[in-house]
Amino acid sequence: MEIKDNFLPKDIFKKLQTIMYSDDMEWHYRDAQVKPTDEEYFVHCFFNNSLPLSRHFYLMDDIVTSLKAAALIQIRANLTLKKPKQLESGWHTDYTNENYCKTAILYMNNNNGYTKLKHNNKIKKISCKENRILIFDGNIEHCAGLTTDTKTRMVININYYGADKN
Repeated sequence: MEIKDNFLPKDIFKKLQTIMYSDDMEWHYRDAQVKPTDEEYFVHCFFNNSLPLSRHFYLMDDIVTSLKAAALIQIRANLTLKKPKQLESGWHTDYTNENYCKTAILYMNNNNGYTKLKHNNKIKKISCKENRILIFDGNIEHCAGLTTDTKTRMVININYYGADKN
């Protein structure tokens, strides 16, 4: 697991953040995050099944380059709305059957939400801080903690193969 603050240069991050929060960004409703009892959320898929799916895919160039991704599996943005109490999604892995897959979560705003990782019988909680990226092996279980202090929790989730297999 790796955490990097100020992952993108400030000007590049602010441009990305501005577009992600603009009326120009299309969002699609999903009624549950992981389990059917999970909270609803919105998704914008940039890339999946070997294809760019968004006219905003170009915005991912700096992220993909900085991650040194050899090949992409999926890139999507997840947007959850403020809840009256702190809720969590179900525990999950994004791509269980993929060898050497990495997951990276880029936090787009500051909020009291978080990501929890479950690894080696320990749970690690990572807070949402804008321009922070969390990188971990794709076979590690994780869950999202929703925000109660801001209108939204927005992340960009990148599943990819690294340039090396470590």
